Amino acid sequence: MIWGKPFLHRIAVPALAACACLFLGQASAASLPRFPTLHGDSIVFEANGNLWKVNRAGGAAERLTTDRGYDLMPRYSPDGRWIAFTGQYQGNTDVYVIPAGGGAAKRLTFHSDVVDRAPERWGPDNMVTGWTPDSKEIVFLSRRSSMNSWFARYFTVPVDGGPEELMPLDKGGMFTYSPDGGSIAYNRIFTNFRTWKRYTGGLHQNVWTYNFKTGESKQLTDWKGYDQDPMWYGHLIYFLSDRGAEYKLNLWVYDLDTQKARQVTHFNDYDIDWPSLGDNGIVFQDGGALYVVDLPTEQVHKLDVSVPDDGGNTNPRFVDGSKFIQSNDPAGGNNYDVSPNGKRALLQARGDLFTLPAEDGNTRNLTQSSGAKEENASWSPDGKWIAYVTDAGGEEQIALRPAEGGAEQTLTSFKSGYFYKPLWSADGGELAFSDNEHQLWYLEVKSRKLVKVDADPRGEMHDYTWSADGRWLAYSKGRDNQQPGLWLYSLDSGKATLVSSPMDADFNPAFDPDGKYLYFVSARHENPTFSQSEFNVATLKMTGIYAATLAKDTPSPFAPRSDEGVSAGDDKGKDGDDKGKDGDKKAANKPLHIDLDGLVQRAVAVPIGADNITNLVATSGHLYYMTQPDATIDGPLSGESSALHVFDLDKRKDRTLSTDAAGYQLAADGKTALI
Repeated sequence: MIWGKPFLHRIAVPALAACACLFLGQASAASLPRFPTLHGDSIVFEANGNLWKVNRAGGAAERLTTDRGYDLMPRYSPDGRWIAFTGQYQGNTDVYVIPAGGGAAKRLTFHSDVVDRAPERWGPDNMVTGWTPDSKEIVFLSRRSSMNSWFARYFTVPVDGGPEELMPLDKGGMFTYSPDGGSIAYNRIFTNFRTWKRYTGGLHQNVWTYNFKTGESKQLTDWKGYDQDPMWYGHLIYFLSDRGAEYKLNLWVYDLDTQKARQVTHFNDYDIDWPSLGDNGIVFQDGGALYVVDLPTEQVHKLDVSVPDDGGNTNPRFVDGSKFIQSNDPAGGNNYDVSPNGKRALLQARGDLFTLPAEDGNTRNLTQSSGAKEENASWSPDGKWIAYVTDAGGEEQIALRPAEGGAEQTLTSFKSGYFYKPLWSADGGELAFSDNEHQLWYLEVKSRKLVKVDADPRGEMHDYTWSADGRWLAYSKGRDNQQPGLWLYSLDSGKATLVSSPMDADFNPAFDPDGKYLYFVSARHENPTFSQSEFNVATLKMTGIYAATLAKDTPSPFAPRSDEGVSAGDDKGKDGDDKGKDGDKKAANKPLHIDLDGLVQRAVAVPIGADNITNLVATSGHLYYMTQPDATIDGPLSGESSALHVFDLDKRKDRTLSTDAAGYQLAADGKTALI
């Protein structure tokens, strides 16, 4: 779909499939052991989707399962004869059991998840959590009888097979029986598969006990963060908590006699994950390794474990890159770009960067790095360079290489962090980018001087933009009233100035390339909509686009017009005005004069309807932006879709260029869009 030739619509994927396959080298033999369980001198864990067994002292592991389905959460029976686990076989996720020495897996449950494609953060249905003390029944979590499918309930199933029985608790997570079997210590909330760190919200976990005889539940710990994975050993209950000075999940122990907790381990780099209690110790994973805590001495040992690899799928091979194109960064922003002249597209697939022709030419794999991931690439305004994020050195960095192919130049030396798409200044001298720690940076390409511009304590920063002269950065940042405000940062003074008023939510700034205006999006339209079932209102489609003059004496772009009789001489004068506009464009590269005082107060609305507006970009004479549909719980409102718009500043008319577009990227010349 082409709009008057200047616009390129979805560059043909077959070009990538035919010409730019990926060559994969030898895979690493390293494996990640997870979900360990302990009995006697043996540990069973999951790696590469199967169950493995290794001696408590470490060494080479022995494979216990070989089925193609994914196995997880193995748990030794208390008598050491059986291993129960959750297996994803036969199109479902169910409870299985095998002899401790290995053998055929026996399926014990036959109930599908009540949630179609439940999110992974909920954890699997029919998830094994332990055994009854007599080793006759397996305890597992299932959503089948829950009032709210966010939560699961405990069920038991006989090891020899038979009907499942519901345990008398309304919900739960990881648990353990007391030594006498009359009580359990458990988490009422289960969030172990979520990736949250240092969480203190309503789904935080504490340790409870439940007495089967009296039916009484009692809360043992009261911490604002995570107290999870309780393990009852004698008069002690071990558990994980992030309450320590390290603020990482470490092993703690609660003494039922003194009712006090103390810290056992002091890992500082990574959280402990998936601990389980055996007959004589606790086994857990941390930082990709297995550890054992001997009980009762509490001595900690790291295991040296190797998982044999049969070499499947490790020969070098070609892969069809078209099936792995990553169009968007999960955190926000496009993971693609288009050359300044609109002739080639820049895409990322399976960790490599490719450029593809719109019509003529070859497909190029610029990076060809099977051992690294390159992403968030952008083309320099002169078309000579590609800037991107790479983890080739172990940590993510900003890097550069020629657009036609060539050696990589690493521009930064960060010790940690994740970084988002670098944005070139108009002259190609600087790159602006942000990171996962809510910081905004700019980098001088030649000198590699790195400057921290600002940081947002409330969220990541993604809507920054350069002025035409490359001496200003405009961006939005959250304020104490939870509303975003516009800031302008001067590279010359190193000072950032808030220009938004306290009452407005302003964001997505876009500098006019001619150096006269700052455009931005603002939520200033309430549009209250009444509910049809109760007396409530919702505010929908609140945003509009606004234009503020950078200098106080610059006329408003939407000053009133008046049609008059025009003579031939006036036509010449009009042509002269057009030439004057060209002169203004040339002048845009000169240092801008910005009157910061009252800047946003000078703003006027662009004459378009209020909507859900995103992705505002300004070119000379046009504004491009996306509108998004209102969303219901199940998705976009029926009959609505996203759309790419262009507003003609001279004609003051808006038109839709494409519907159902997920995003777009304008070329540096402002004449070509890749969507």
